[in-house]
Amino acid sequence: MSSTRTAASLLLVLISLGLLARAQAQDPSDAERVLQEGIAALHAQRWDDAEARLNAAANASAEAAPGVAARAEFYLGSLYQTRSTDDPDATTRRNDLLAAAAHYEKALQGLPRSGPTLNNLARVRGELGDAVAASQLLDRALALEDGKEAAYLRTRAELSDRRAAPAAERVAHWQAAFNAAPQDESARRAFVQLALQADPAALGKMAQSLIERGSVQAGEELLRDALTSPAAPRASLMLSLADARAAQYYDPRSFDGTDIAAVLRGLEADPDIGAAAQEFRRLHMAPSPDRAAYPWWTRDYSDYAPPNPRGRETSFRRLALALGDWYRAQGSAEALRQAQPYAELALALSGNIADPKAALQLADIYANTGQTDRLKTMSNEYSRKLFAGKGGAYQSGDKQQIYEYHLALGSIFGYLGQWENPQWAPASAIFQLEHARSTAESLNASLPAASKQRITVPAPAVELLSRGYLATGRPDESVKVRVDSARQYAAQGKPALQAAVLQSPEGAVAVAKSQRPETQANWNAALMSAQLPVVEPPHSRMGPLEVGVDRQGGDLGPGFQVADAAECSGRCAANEDCRAMTFVKHADAAGGVCWLKGSVPAQSAHPAMTSAVKQ
Repeated sequence: MSSTRTAASLLLVLISLGLLARAQAQDPSDAERVLQEGIAALHAQRWDDAEARLNAAANASAEAAPGVAARAEFYLGSLYQTRSTDDPDATTRRNDLLAAAAHYEKALQGLPRSGPTLNNLARVRGELGDAVAASQLLDRALALEDGKEAAYLRTRAELSDRRAAPAAERVAHWQAAFNAAPQDESARRAFVQLALQADPAALGKMAQSLIERGSVQAGEELLRDALTSPAAPRASLMLSLADARAAQYYDPRSFDGTDIAAVLRGLEADPDIGAAAQEFRRLHMAPSPDRAAYPWWTRDYSDYAPPNPRGRETSFRRLALALGDWYRAQGSAEALRQAQPYAELALALSGNIADPKAALQLADIYANTGQTDRLKTMSNEYSRKLFAGKGGAYQSGDKQQIYEYHLALGSIFGYLGQWENPQWAPASAIFQLEHARSTAESLNASLPAASKQRITVPAPAVELLSRGYLATGRPDESVKVRVDSARQYAAQGKPALQAAVLQSPEGAVAVAKSQRPETQANWNAALMSAQLPVVEPPHSRMGPLEVGVDRQGGDLGPGFQVADAAECSGRCAANEDCRAMTFVKHADAAGGVCWLKGSVPAQSAHPAMTSAVKQ
């Protein structure tokens, strides 16, 4: 045999030499030594030597060492099977296959649960024309669940090709083989080629299945291969591409250098799918918050109906959210500005029930870039829709969505300083954030500790709730929510979040305002657990608030935003250098600016200001 043809034959046998699991421990007998010599000769392609030694091992150990005999029979089957692939004479080839089958049958007598033996015998039976026997053998191999299912499914697919099975059957077999081994490039190409001819709809279903189970790269490679064919259902495949990209974490500006972007560029002149490709690339390179900039993706969108879960606008919204999240995670003001059009677009594509993730993303951006007016406008426009969506989530019992709606509403109200609402409690930050935390706890309690569905309440939400308690005169609750959250973060192995909720200045302010020794003790214990410096309680307290009083001058630094005069006073109490403070209330918004003083300036009257002096 030529070395090239021999190498190809060895590959065709699949698992003959590589995947056979030992049925029992090494036999120290001479038969075992002879077997190992035969296997080495087989690897070295010394065929006659290999056959002689393997026969000797099989015959010598049939009674004394049946495990050795069974393994020797397996390798003899492999030898004859390999020989058959290179023999041009049909009669000789059939005889080799029959010999291989006989050896594999003997191997199974000693190794009845050997998946590789069942697989190779199935291939031999298939090549001999016995499709029923081959299928039964592969069923037995698959039933073992030994981790080699991908090899067995590929054998089934190749045998269906060999016997020219109906196209739908071949598609199904190659789909199963690819599904079991998404990294198998040849299985992917075989599936795509057959599906384009016989079942194009299977392409989208397969891509979506891969994406949903986390094999995102394999799903995108399938889409890349399929999108170039006019026979593919390219409109639906574009939705799957949006889902695949939404499941990845990457700089949107890097997209145009990818293989899939090159495929989209080649489609931009296509009369059916060109607009989709252009708008997809535009979203990455020059995003617009205006949904009118994406007519293909928003063709079926309506402001007066819930979004279609499988609609174009839903996949596009998820992609916009993911791209915005990448920018938002970078943390800088510039990155937040770059995230803004994505979040605005995602929220604008929410239909009559606002997307809570989009609302939360946009609220975070507005709040952290000083766009209070836009935040107010967003709250006025979308709060009703968010409440409607929350009601629907409660009706369906979807705790994940219930949590997301509470979190979004609570964050919006918190950023606006709407801590409480005597007229209607749900229209307040404290109510919504408390319910977000309790819903998260309820959902987590019903899930295994390792479940990916478990919720981690984000540190900014904890920060807002703690501020809300402080602003409404509940410093002990303000401290408690930080301490409890820090412990949860520590248990989840998230030390950065643990430190974030403990190092916030508002935490020290709340401790300073507390009159309970146990609050200080719990706070210090949390700091020690996080290996942070313990804060001693201040030895001095602030005097009463001087409403309508300004103390101008002596500023320790620039002013900063606080919820109210009480918080400003607490900041002064926690600052060793502060002797007095003045709070300047915003004229048209909640909260105001706090000025800490290094001295005690003279007082003057001002209706919008409140001061206090450290005692």
